[in-house]
Amino acid sequence: MKEYSEKVKAAVKVVGEGWVESPYYDNVEKQIPRFWNAGSVFKKLFDNLDLTHVVELACGHGRHSAQIQDTADKLTLLDINQTNVDYCSKRFAQSKNIDVLLNNGLDFSPLTNESVTAVFCYDAMVHFDHRCVNSYLQDFTRVAKKGSLGLFHHSNYNYPFSDHYGQNPHSRNFMTKELFARYALDCDLVVEEQIVVDWGGGENLKKGLDCVSLVRK
Repeated sequence: MKEYSEKVKAAVKVVGEGWVESPYYDNVEKQIPRFWNAGSVFKKLFDNLDLTHVVELACGHGRHSAQIQDTADKLTLLDINQTNVDYCSKRFAQSKNIDVLLNNGLDFSPLTNESVTAVFCYDAMVHFDHRCVNSYLQDFTRVAKKGSLGLFHHSNYNYPFSDHYGQNPHSRNFMTKELFARYALDCDLVVEEQIVVDWGGGENLKKGLDCVSLVRK
């Protein structure tokens, strides 16, 4: 297993601890149309994925996996928090095609090499430290079969490194469309498409705050 620096592991802990039994999960169950309506850029890109064995990274309470639980041949949910793993294990207890696993916040363990056909992450990677984003892209090349797609909703917010991510608009961590593409190319991934999206509403709307990137092994 790959060894990670203490600084990187600390960055994972800072983000992960903020989402233990968070009331956020209940509040956003009604925001599903933003991601899954036919006209959504998220749905447009998602429809390219091969759902033979699809992984949702940072699943939270599983609201996104619930949209595909009947269409995916096999669906694996990963989360860093045991509370979320427990919640999703109960939520999907009757679904024989779903596994819910605890991971370390840095890679796709315990998934095995070349075992998945797609990965997606919605409304979670936007909070990840950029080094963690890079680490996941590196490990995607391990767990994905050749030709598999990864769909990642990440931050497009460039801010001073000294700030805590929670102080930024919508708690976005440092990341840009360009840096994500650079990380992907460094992993020998093909960047199929990147779409910059606005986030929030009303006075809280932030133009170009996020990006949705589709990469291929």
